[in-house]
Amino acid sequence: MAAERSFNKLFLKGRRLVIRWGQPQAQKAGEEQRSINPVPSLPNPCPVPDDLAPSSSKRQRVDPLNIPLPPVPPTFVPPTKLVVPPSRPPPASSNTSDDHWGVDRAAIVNISSFWASIRCNEDGSGELGSLAYKISKAALNQLGKTMSIDLEEDKILIAQFCPGWVQTEMGNMGGRTADITVEESASALVKSIANLKKENNGGYYTRYLKPIPY
Repeated sequence: MAAERSFNKLFLKGRRLVIRWGQPQAQKAGEEQRSINPVPSLPNPCPVPDDLAPSSSKRQRVDPLNIPLPPVPPTFVPPTKLVVPPSRPPPASSNTSDDHWGVDRAAIVNISSFWASIRCNEDGSGELGSLAYKISKAALNQLGKTMSIDLEEDKILIAQFCPGWVQTEMGNMGGRTADITVEESASALVKSIANLKKENNGGYYTRYLKPIPY
């Protein structure tokens, strides 16, 4: 699989952030890159398990040299590159001071999972065999926490959220029906994300903005 797709790569260079998503290696070197300048907020959506992914993106093995990487959902088309401008961060609104932090200024919100918590892991891979999923979500949390420190100077707020057990194709697995609807989860997330402040930078939360231990 490593020969078919390049791995996602992240580079932090001073104040410039470049995210390269997994792309076929046959991608043309001169492919147009999309820059966003500035980005008031960037939601980073949830990857899906292998068995729900498009067949071309499936990973069939789990071993130390070939850990499956959950593909990006087909509903989200990622840019080849996302560049946080190396100049000043997006200006605060006219109603706030220059020290203002929030999604109305600049934020990256990672949709994580309760399963990402190492401290709360009491069932191993669980009944659904979620080893790879838990690994990927824990890695996402580490990415978000690290970026929150590296980009603090630019006042770019970064936080991780568990949306809850939601009634989606992914949520209704193992013969069980998830606890909450998409609307219930999204409503709580929107409210919590809108209330993010400086002290939430680098944090990991439930959809109600209650801290979850990493």
